[in-house]
This record gives sequence, structure tokens and C-alpha cells, in this order.
Amino acid sequence: MAGRLVAVHRLRPSSRPLDAIVGAADFKRIQDMWAEGDKRYRWSVAFPIIESYSIVDMPPANQAFTTEQMKRLFAHPSATLRPLEDDERAAIGDLRLAPRSTANTWIGIEDEIAMAEQSHIDPILQKRIDADFTGSALEGFTVEQKLKIRRRAAWLAQRFAKQRRDAGLLCCDECGFDPISKVVGTAVKPRSLMGVHHTTPLDEGKRYTTVRDFKLLCPNCHRLVHLVSKVSDLQ
Repeated sequence: MAGRLVAVHRLRPSSRPLDAIVGAADFKRIQDMWAEGDKRYRWSVAFPIIESYSIVDMPPANQAFTTEQMKRLFAHPSATLRPLEDDERAAIGDLRLAPRSTANTWIGIEDEIAMAEQSHIDPILQKRIDADFTGSALEGFTVEQKLKIRRRAAWLAQRFAKQRRDAGLLCCDECGFDPISKVVGTAVKPRSLMGVHHTTPLDEGKRYTTVRDFKLLCPNCHRLVHLVSKVSDLQ
């Protein structure tokens, strides 16, 4: 596969020891692999991969990037990682991706659980997000883990709602209902008319879910989503 684009990863900075990220056995194996005599090289930095996708067509890099982009990105492949520039992102923006499992997903989730536990979360929002988890959700987790995972989900939902409010995009993602037009001249807050819906609760705790996994819905659409889900579970 040399010279081809084979995968794209979401990396997460972490203060965890390197052997905690890759595992003691792989840590020793890689250090031994790079050793020169008794000298064992240590990495300056490592990032856990918390989300990963295979690039379906695996195109040669020199077909995706220009000559100048290739020089910048690959002139020194063993050096530090290079963030992509806007034109380089555009060059690979249409690649077809296929999700694949990652061993370090839980590191990203666990780090954000810690942040969620230190944050104030609207109890009403927490209750509504909890309703998105069906009886089959979070199987295989302990009671304590389930509580933490649900709190992180509510924390993400709160971040999502704030982003939408700050961007002036409080309309319903299903029917386009705009609460702002209905509350003009009243003391009612537009946000209070909208609900945040978790679209992938069955993946929570197993996949690195983000704000992309939420929708903003009006009361009718939110109720319909739950009714449809409930009917489907009964069939």
C-alpha cells in the first residue's frame, strides 16, 4: 500500500502514559523494533486514535495531492505530524470512507466523561436525553458506567444546543419550524420550544459519538421520533 491513502483517523491529545495508550506489549514491541543495540528510542508524543475510517478506493497520494502539496506533506515522513491546510483538505474532501472499530475509542469517551462530571447540566435536558436510550441501549456496561455515559451524552447535547443557538440556527432539523418567529414580543425563549434528540443512543459508549449525533427538533417532530421508535421496538 506504499504511496496510497488508506485511512483517516481522529486523534485525541492525552496526558496518559504511552504504554497506557498502546498497551504494554505493543509499547515494548515497538521500542524493541526501533532499538539500536542497547539504545531504545522513546517517542516524543503519541495520540490515541478514537475514530477511524478506511479510505475505500485507496487512491495514490500523488493523484489526490499536487506536486507542491506532496513535497510539503511527505518530504520528511518520519518527522512530526503536519496539519492539513485548506487546499489540502479540499483535495481529499470527496474520498469515500468506511467506518472501522478502534481500540482507543474509550479513552476519548472517558476523558470527556471527566469533563461532563465537572459541568453543570440542565436536569430537564438530562431527563430528555435519558429518554433517547431504549431498554437495549448500553448493554454490557455496569450501572456506574451507564450513568457516566448518559451524563456525557447530556453534556454533548448541551454543547450542541449552545452551538446551534450561538449560530442562530434554532430551527427544527425535520420540518424547519422556526421558534423565533413564534415568540416575538413575548418573554418566551426560543430555545425552550426545541428539544435535543440523540440519533445514535445504541452506539453511545461503543463509538466516539460527537455533537454530529444530535438533532434539534420541535415538540411534534420529537414526539413523533419517539413514537416511531417505540412502535418499532414492539414489532
